[in-house]
Amino acid sequence: MGTDTEGEPFSSFGPVSFRTSDVDETRALCHEFFHPLTLDVPAGGTGFTFDITVTRLGPVTVGDVGFGTEVSMACEHRQSYHLNVPILGFLESEHGGRAFTAGPERGSLYQPEGLVRLPWMSAGLRLLAVKIDTRALEAELESMLGRAIQGPLRLGPEVDLTTGPGRSLARLLTLVRAEMDNPDGLISQPQVASQLTRSVLAGLLMTADHPYREELCRPAPPPRPPSVQRAVDAIEATPDAPFTVNDLAKVAGVSVRSLQEGFREYMGMPPMAYLRRVRLERVHADMSAAGRGPATVASVAHRWGFTHLGRFARAYRAQYGDLPFQTLRRRTG
Repeated sequence: MGTDTEGEPFSSFGPVSFRTSDVDETRALCHEFFHPLTLDVPAGGTGFTFDITVTRLGPVTVGDVGFGTEVSMACEHRQSYHLNVPILGFLESEHGGRAFTAGPERGSLYQPEGLVRLPWMSAGLRLLAVKIDTRALEAELESMLGRAIQGPLRLGPEVDLTTGPGRSLARLLTLVRAEMDNPDGLISQPQVASQLTRSVLAGLLMTADHPYREELCRPAPPPRPPSVQRAVDAIEATPDAPFTVNDLAKVAGVSVRSLQEGFREYMGMPPMAYLRRVRLERVHADMSAAGRGPATVASVAHRWGFTHLGRFARAYRAQYGDLPFQTLRRRTG
């Protein structure tokens, strides 16, 4: 399904369970499975208990977490979104300049950056803690949209768990938790776990507030005619090929006029504009990817079929808001 923050394939583990009354051990467990944090317990830790049952399914970690006494904590979220779904009790959050309270009717959602403060977590709190890899969630969004997104994804801080997609998402996570107690269940099968993980990612994207949610919730467009799909497949398979509109019409098996009308109706643009957009996406991906070998704007542009660098630069800036050399400079530092 992708790679973790070190570039290795996502791993899975669990479920595993721990119970402790030691505050330092609790900090270590939370750090191991979720995020580095500070944890403060009133009254010197008297009566403190912590328990967790946790599993990792590729880019998604789900933990059933319980605290026996009131606690407060603060943590840094890096390279991952985090969702708290309280089952019992309440917690207060401060993140990104906003304060909000989560409980059984409303979950809390945190960005993959900045300090998160939880100044009060009620005694007896039990919640489902969900850690989601940043790149996996954004890749799922791009897959659902059928195109690249621009910039980091900004999710709203709260999730309604009582109605609509939020209620469904809570039930889906509850199913994952229930399957942790079923050692021979389907969740242990990689193909099923992969589909379940994608369902969690898609469910969060359909539930949380973000700039692309309205687009995701629109009714699905009608299927493309086979002629249009043949041309789209040819473009996406070999966007560096020197296609002309006549070439694409031959691939599609229709006249140039029919192909142009089909693309305008089903793709929202002419065939050659779609070809240019796909080429720009490949250029952008190459110039944004860390760890690639030395490259120049000209070499990457030529690789994907752009021969006029001036027109290429204008089209690139119109699509991404940057000039090509600015993207390349950020990659190389």
